Amino acid sequence: MANGNADLAGLAGRTVSARSDSRRSRERLIDAVQLWMQEHSAPPERLVDVAAAAGVSTATAYRHFASVDDLIRAFVLQLPVRAAELFATSGGQSTDPLDSLTRWNQSWVAACVEHGELAVHLRSPVGFLQRRSDGDPAITFACSLIEPLLQQFDGDVTMMLFTWNVTSDPREVLDLQRLGWPVNKIANYVTRVVLATPSPD
Repeated sequence: MANGNADLAGLAGRTVSARSDSRRSRERLIDAVQLWMQEHSAPPERLVDVAAAAGVSTATAYRHFASVDDLIRAFVLQLPVRAAELFATSGGQSTDPLDSLTRWNQSWVAACVEHGELAVHLRSPVGFLQRRSDGDPAITFACSLIEPLLQQFDGDVTMMLFTWNVTSDPREVLDLQRLGWPVNKIANYVTRVVLATPSPD
């Protein structure tokens, strides 16, 4: 499993300092995106505004992130990074493909429950497969985690990815949670639907 923190730093365009005070200021900036979203119900448009909300200088903010878009990307990436952490804690990929996919989906759904409520407001209007083709960093990161699991099954991996995205989108996961579905029930549903994906004609 890839090192989530290192990948997160690379995708945000800056290297994480080994200094604890520098790491704390970076975390404060990411947390400030959540506070901004809760207060304004819209993503921030300027890095200087998030810096002020985080209580750090603009210069410090730019040492960590090249732009507000990079900061938002780091915030959104908390979801797949958290899913990766949970999956690794559960034992990661095993020799049993079905067990691995089921535990991944449980990890993903649990991460959606933790981070999905605000992440849904920052979703791209561009489709999942198009962003994958374009090399979108967040999608590339997520696909690097899920594709090796799907490759263990017969079927078209691209179409299974499409089905996985449709059924495990944080918006849909949170919809099912509001209906009273627990994490395991949602995850098992996603697994069954993905494995039933028809091959393209």
